[in-house]
Amino acid sequence: MASTSGLPPADVRLKRFLHYGSEAPLCVPGDRLFLNCFLLEKLTAVEEMLANCAADKQGDAVNHILKAFMDGYSGYPDCLIFALAVCATQRSSQQLCHQAYIAVKKICKTPKDLFLFCTFSKKLCTSTGYTGFGWRRALCSWYLSKEPLELATCVTQYRGAHGFTHRDLFKLCHIKTDDKAKSTIICYVMKGLEAAKILPHKDDPDVQKVLSYLQLIEDVKHQTDAQACARLFEAHQLPKEMVPSTLYKSAEVMIALVPTMPLRDLLDSIIRLSCAGLLKTGEPLEALIIDRLVDQTAIVESQLHPTEVYCSIKQYENHAINTHILMEKLRKQGKTEKPLKPAPKPNAKIISALNKLLVSTFKLLVPTGMRYLLALDLSSNMQTWKCNGERDVKPAEAAVLLALCLLNAEREVTVASFPPVLGAPPEEELIDPVNPVLMTVSRRGKKKLGETIYPRKTELQPMVPLQLDKELSVPANLEKAKEPLLGPVEVCQPIVWAQQIKKPVDVFIVITDYVTLRKREFLEPSAALQEYRQVMNLPNTKFITCALVANTLDVAAHNDLGMLDIVGFNGKVARIIEAFSRGAF
Repeated sequence: MASTSGLPPADVRLKRFLHYGSEAPLCVPGDRLFLNCFLLEKLTAVEEMLANCAADKQGDAVNHILKAFMDGYSGYPDCLIFALAVCATQRSSQQLCHQAYIAVKKICKTPKDLFLFCTFSKKLCTSTGYTGFGWRRALCSWYLSKEPLELATCVTQYRGAHGFTHRDLFKLCHIKTDDKAKSTIICYVMKGLEAAKILPHKDDPDVQKVLSYLQLIEDVKHQTDAQACARLFEAHQLPKEMVPSTLYKSAEVMIALVPTMPLRDLLDSIIRLSCAGLLKTGEPLEALIIDRLVDQTAIVESQLHPTEVYCSIKQYENHAINTHILMEKLRKQGKTEKPLKPAPKPNAKIISALNKLLVSTFKLLVPTGMRYLLALDLSSNMQTWKCNGERDVKPAEAAVLLALCLLNAEREVTVASFPPVLGAPPEEELIDPVNPVLMTVSRRGKKKLGETIYPRKTELQPMVPLQLDKELSVPANLEKAKEPLLGPVEVCQPIVWAQQIKKPVDVFIVITDYVTLRKREFLEPSAALQEYRQVMNLPNTKFITCALVANTLDVAAHNDLGMLDIVGFNGKVARIIEAFSRGAF
């Protein structure tokens, strides 16, 4: 077992939470709210930092939040907002509370972020009120620091989220201003457009601009004619959030939206557009989406990561199959009587454009300057099972994708596989073994006890270098690398091998399906890492274990700041690996 004696410093635990929502060296990709990350007991580092710091250091927690926000490596920005709410609502330090409210304007970039901050504040203040003077002043400052037209866009683009609306917040913070245009917007939110039109200062030029914009938004909101609505969106370049719900499946409106839609929003919308029948071959929207996906300016502005794009590709490719399986399952359970509609098949031209987008995002990766050694497990389990957290991606695909990201970004990357061991049983049979008894799995998935004795490892063979081609696609590289990948996994093996050949490495990454006692029986990874650091005189070498199929993992020693466990996979995992490699947490 990994050592649990002692805990890392409170500031390190806070940085971990800011990047992936946990103080432990274990990252579980997925929805942070579903995983219960946003609980006060899950972030104890803030109070501990206050208890052990000097008076002039009480604002350090907010400084860490601001740095994580400015660096942009956090895989889950909602964690920054929750940590900021914890700092703002604690009662141990007025200085920290004051700094937290000042930072609200920087951390909460969109109205949805502000709504989330208010929700967290309300949740954390169960025994006391959360709408104190500092909270009200922070909200008023957030709204009134914006220019009139920017403020009008904020209150109309996102009218409410996370249990709050702008009207709720205006009432709670008692917002008021002497600015005529902004006071008109406040009146619009509280009483409606007709009340805003009869204010005494309605003839002011700035007020007239605001009223014209608000009238436009009201016209769009109540629009029922698709062509008229599309003309308004095209003329004024309005965001997709302002599309009336009745016209969300309109081809005319989507044609007006797509040329200016951010790529991240477009990727999120592709499956919905496909379900609406708007992406069939020959449809007008098809060419527009393809042009947008290969627009180099839009690609640079989007800051998309290749893992995010690849996950979107696999979701789009498998959506038809997944929908059919789900509907068939519901029909058999008697939960639906609707006839099964054939799910729309993915458009081959759009998939081709998405693959071109993937290639383009590889070129935008920023190097860390570190020396990497990746040990990939591409056994039959990895090629047939599904990733925990991203069921449309197979573990072997995720492993090769992460390797290609590093190969495209870094200069010194070594990719290797585990060597075959004579007399070892096939990897697919080693599902949940407890050495020396072997567990095998029947075709029906039921475990049964075997009589084969798995020999304990007495020595480790050298790793087998892999020559992946960063110019080839993920499937092509996977096909190319199939032959030599027949050996069982030993988690410490890449460390031992690097030490034997005197290879300097800054970051070790082991990517496998799951980690059992069998995969760490030769030497505990934490002990192997400590020995490597001493022998090679590289005290800052890091070790990352990725178990793509597992839902739990305990390889990283809790008192070793240079070890990290990741279970599952999604589009954010690569950013977390990058942040950890850079020393962000």
